[in-house]
Amino acid sequence: MGNFGAHIDEGITFFLLALWWMYNIYKNYIQSVEEKRPYRSYCSYYVMLKGRRLPAETIMKIIFPIGGLLTEVLSTDSFLEKNGNFRNIGKFHHISIFALFILHGVSDFLETHRFSAIKGMKYFTFSVAFIWYGVAFYFHCMPDLGKPALENTMHRLLVPFLIITGMAVMFEFGFRNSIIPQIVRCYLVLCAGEWIILTSFVLFLPTPFPGRRRNPAWDQDEISNVRFMEAAVGFMLVANIAFMIISYTLMALYMKYARVCFKNRETLKYRYTPLENLEKGEF
Repeated sequence: MGNFGAHIDEGITFFLLALWWMYNIYKNYIQSVEEKRPYRSYCSYYVMLKGRRLPAETIMKIIFPIGGLLTEVLSTDSFLEKNGNFRNIGKFHHISIFALFILHGVSDFLETHRFSAIKGMKYFTFSVAFIWYGVAFYFHCMPDLGKPALENTMHRLLVPFLIITGMAVMFEFGFRNSIIPQIVRCYLVLCAGEWIILTSFVLFLPTPFPGRRRNPAWDQDEISNVRFMEAAVGFMLVANIAFMIISYTLMALYMKYARVCFKNRETLKYRYTPLENLEKGEF
């Protein structure tokens, strides 16, 4: 993942996944409130295609990490040095992360399609994948690896987002009628996606793709740059909370007035007087 392309790809995936969850969670919650029924949370959501449910999210959660895992394996010539010591430890971290997310996608698919599976295993695998993602990133930015201070800080600031996301997923399974654990999951994955996208632009130049050159605009050993990024996290947290509040309000208003307009249109559709005796010229 030591280039612009790998970071931006992962960041955009997290960002879009959070928006997808947010849309479905808001819609289900608004409908449950209006219909006065208990809210029910879900680990993943389907797409309607020609009247059929397509598990697009589950499929992507299998395909994307498989692609990432293969990329890490095929882009490495060897994991051992000539004297037998291990090398490319960071790639080991990435491979294990991708493997856990693949297992989550598989367990989600099996349980959703009612194959023989332990109930709730998709939550457990999702939780472990995020928690290990955070722990692996902590080890990934240890000072003894010789990486610049800014790069270490950018990666380390991502750790709490990932670990708390994993914890929130387990709370989802225990409190299926509460929206709060899902809101926490959406919020933190949204923050993680945005932070990874920001990291890709701060650390690397996008061209020539995949962008392995360091961004000269950011001195990665300058302490003021490190402190600025620490403060930037706080502003990102504020902006995303505001975004979630505003987006929920707009969606609630849209669903309310769209339903009213639909009912009025259906009422008008059947409120007419048919024309009779047209042949006699009587209108």
